[in-house]
Amino acid sequence: MLVDLLAALGHRRMAYISAPVFLRPTETRRLEFLEATARHGAESLVVTPPEDGFTGGRAAARELRRTGFAPTAILCVNDWIAVGVIRELRNQGLWCTTSLRLNGLYEAGVNTVRANSRGRHRRECQAQQLPQSGPH
Repeated sequence: MLVDLLAALGHRRMAYISAPVFLRPTETRRLEFLEATARHGAESLVVTPPEDGFTGGRAAARELRRTGFAPTAILCVNDWIAVGVIRELRNQGLWCTTSLRLNGLYEAGVNTVRANSRGRHRRECQAQQLPQSGPH
C-alpha cells in the first residue's frame, strides 16, 4: 500500500481524506490506511468531508487545518477530493515544497499515485507541510 512507501520515505504523520458516504471499497481503503499507519508507528488522522468532489476536498483541507494535526503526507480517497484539497491548500498559501505529499488514489488524473501491474507507485503531487494551527 502507499502508506508503506510513504513510511519508507520517512513520513510519520499522515492524514487520510475519506469518502463522505459509507461504501465498502472506500471503507476498506480507510481501514487499510489505519492499519498500515499503526504498523509503521505513524500518527494518523482521518477526515471525512461533508460531500464528495472538489468542494468536499476543500472542506476537508480546512477541517484538517482546524484540527492542528500537521501531516507530512495526505492520502485522498479519490482524485476529485485530492484536487479540492490542492485548491484549498493553494488558496491558503500552503503549496509547492517537498515536505508534504498529497495523493489521490484509484482514478486516472494529474494528481494521482497509482500502482502499476508490478505494484510500484508513480506520479506524486507535492505540497508544503501544513503548519500546526488551532481553530480558525
